[in-house]
Amino acid sequence: MSNFAWQAELKDAHFRGVPFKVDVAEKNLGWGISNKPIRVSKAKNGEKATVKIKEKLANQWRITAHFAGNDYLDAKRAFISVIEDGAPGELQLPTESPVFVYPEKATIIYSNGAGGYEDVRVVFIETTADSEENISFPTKTTDTEGQLNTSADSAFETFPDEFSLSTDQGAEPSEEDGIATSVGVAKFVETKTAELVEKFSDDILSVLPGGSGDPLNDVISSAQSISEDATTLIQTPQILASQITSLVDEIVYVFTNPIDAFNAQLTLIEYYATGLPTYSPATDTEQGLEDNSDAMSQIVYNAALAGASRSVALTEFESLDQALFIKSKFDAAARAQQLNNGDISGYDNSYYAIANMQAAVNAHIESQGQLPSNITLTFEDQMPAVAMAQDIYDDADRADELVRRNDIRNPLFCNREMVVLSE
Repeated sequence: MSNFAWQAELKDAHFRGVPFKVDVAEKNLGWGISNKPIRVSKAKNGEKATVKIKEKLANQWRITAHFAGNDYLDAKRAFISVIEDGAPGELQLPTESPVFVYPEKATIIYSNGAGGYEDVRVVFIETTADSEENISFPTKTTDTEGQLNTSADSAFETFPDEFSLSTDQGAEPSEEDGIATSVGVAKFVETKTAELVEKFSDDILSVLPGGSGDPLNDVISSAQSISEDATTLIQTPQILASQITSLVDEIVYVFTNPIDAFNAQLTLIEYYATGLPTYSPATDTEQGLEDNSDAMSQIVYNAALAGASRSVALTEFESLDQALFIKSKFDAAARAQQLNNGDISGYDNSYYAIANMQAAVNAHIESQGQLPSNITLTFEDQMPAVAMAQDIYDDADRADELVRRNDIRNPLFCNREMVVLSE
């Protein structure tokens, strides 16, 4: 095992008490939605429900189980044995609460007898241990919110340590630099780098519409302060980086709805996904500007990811569709930035910080229990939202929910086709 350092990063898991290893950096540990129905009932606070049982599509996990070391063959045989008998049982993964599943299939995908390791890919399908008359709804596990905030805190502390700027490229520019000889190279790089910082402040202000209250005023004030002090701040990169990350972190508190904060962070990510202005470096001066542009892109993108993960921790998900949308958006942004951090020297800790955040986000969303799905209903005529909510949910107070979800301008005349929650 010592010949394969990656194996040291594997984490413990088990199915029906039989241990195996998983790589938490693997995409979502294979979580997704199967095409298999599962019978569930609505319940509150984990109590047994006495309402009509429904069917939904079950969660599934496509997991690669790793076996290594001197006893890897015995461990693999024990695992295959419980998989082949097909009985359901508890699956415990390192990133989430235990779930009750049954194995659908298993495939040996990699074997190296000489090296002493073997991989088995398994598909687990969610099921229930209860009878049809006594089915309980999975409860939300609250500890994942704390774990997610902890991973965000750690990331915000990590990113500034790997941030650096170059503002000293020599004394006077050469003619090939294309800079007036009256302006020193270092001064030129300083000026252009300060402009990058000022652009960041403008970008922050551009994602704030919809925010309110003192938190909004505080963020606006901080952004303006960073812009005004840009020339001074670039002389102390770690202080600048700390102010950037703190400002990005504060965005989550500007909005009353965490989803709005999440979207604001995603907008920042989109701004910096393609990087700041590039200089096609042909000289040392241009290379310095290019390095600084890359550094600013990295720190803002990384910070926005951490801020987005904190928004996820605060979100009360309304539906499975919303949770999967948030999850897919975060996963795509995190995977893209993993490539950037992995390709640039000096960002190793940022790489692992984002991997930990991604695992924490997935675990938190997975912990939400059985969320209702969005379904589309078509009515014969337009109806007031209050009447429609009463017909659908037996609860007229949910009219505002229908109006918000369907962007209804006049709640007295709702569309004939409406998107509603299944519960």
